[in-house]
Amino acid sequence: MFKIPRTPGAPPTYAMCFDPVTIALVLAVGGTVVGAANTLAAGKAEQEAANVRAQALEHQAAQARQAAGQERATSQRAAIEQRRQGRLLSSRALARAAASGAGAGDPTVENILGGIGAEGEFRALSELFIGEERARGLETQADLRIFESEQERRAGSAARRASRTKAFAQVLSGAAKVAGSDVFKKKKTTETTGGSGQGLARFG
Repeated sequence: MFKIPRTPGAPPTYAMCFDPVTIALVLAVGGTVVGAANTLAAGKAEQEAANVRAQALEHQAAQARQAAGQERATSQRAAIEQRRQGRLLSSRALARAAASGAGAGDPTVENILGGIGAEGEFRALSELFIGEERARGLETQADLRIFESEQERRAGSAARRASRTKAFAQVLSGAAKVAGSDVFKKKKTTETTGGSGQGLARFG
């Protein structure tokens, strides 16, 4: 207790003072509240981190789908080129046959042209097949990334809910400990018997 100097004739100075029991109770409750707040903050941070990971996975999925479209487009261009090369080769073969005196209706010439056309179509279809297989593989990767992102978001939401439940349990547990503590019982007894946990101390 400190005496606060005052000028002569001035009214006395008062200061609020708390007994140790009250201070102990305040500290106990404060510690419980801080612990619960930290738990909630940790749950929120975990959910935010999960959302960031989910966004990264969704970005990867979008890139994979874009790449799948590019693979299909590339294979289609390659198929068109194979068919063009087949037609060009057929034209050259027909020109050579005509120069040698054979006509387009000659069985040998027909067989050659048919073989060239079949080869060109086979190569075109092969390009389309390869491109489609690559595109489907990329789309499978995209679907997997989307699934993983959904799992991340669910995990983040679960962590947030769990933190709330844990914080609530911390508050209840802290309240129960305070209510059952000797400090609280002493405080209650003091108040029942007419004592005061706090008062005004007069200085000067």
